[in-house]
Amino acid sequence: MNYCIEKINDNVSVCLVYIDNIDDELGKLIEENFFEIIMGKKNSEKIMTKDAFLNALKYITLKINTKTETNIVGIVGEFLFHCFMRIEENAKEFLSIFPTIGYSNGHQFFYKGFDGCYYSEDKLWIVEVKSAVNSSNIDNDNKEKLKDASKQIEKEVNDSKLNRWEEAKKLVVCQIEQQDIDAKKIYDKLTINSSSDYNKLLGSMIILDNGKFNLDFIKTYINDFFDTRVINQKIFAMCIRNSDYKKIVNYLESKFGDNYE
Repeated sequence: MNYCIEKINDNVSVCLVYIDNIDDELGKLIEENFFEIIMGKKNSEKIMTKDAFLNALKYITLKINTKTETNIVGIVGEFLFHCFMRIEENAKEFLSIFPTIGYSNGHQFFYKGFDGCYYSEDKLWIVEVKSAVNSSNIDNDNKEKLKDASKQIEKEVNDSKLNRWEEAKKLVVCQIEQQDIDAKKIYDKLTINSSSDYNKLLGSMIILDNGKFNLDFIKTYINDFFDTRVINQKIFAMCIRNSDYKKIVNYLESKFGDNYE
């Protein structure tokens, strides 16, 4: 596993991730954050039973017959994104303020809403991750997925009928510890009024056997993802080129599946 964080300008940074195999570093990152990413920090500290892990694993690997490969890739891409938000460089800056891949316990569906929400520099960072099963051109396909993620965020935050901000408030209690930050401060910010004062965390997982992201090419389009209606917007984009995402699924099943103790 290799990654690097490139600062393109004061408003845009890109994290380039390359996963060729699950080495000790990646394995540790997955294992330490598996349950928290799915259930939230407070729940992960209280519910550490085998059944809880199996239930969580069912949702992360989507062992439901009606799910397609596209669904599985989407969830794995989202999971990996949140794993890498917990590497030391990112964890120092970004605080996760509600469960990221949060599923409704006991029901076969996920919470609807933002893919995740982080807090940094006294501002909200809204997450959207888009992934692709197959790629013919790693840079062009990554551009399109990041563009889709950017547009999805703009749609979600400005939809007054759905009001994802209020839905997000319900999940804050599962993630924030009092010593992390004043929860009331977050509640006050999670409002439709924040539609003009938020930042974007964009993610893309592209399935490609070989190749590297072209940072020079990324620089030509990344600034296009700013929403002109948003004040003081910043972007942190993560590009994950996963050459064999099924290894991630297999690894999760080996660590947290039927043999988990």
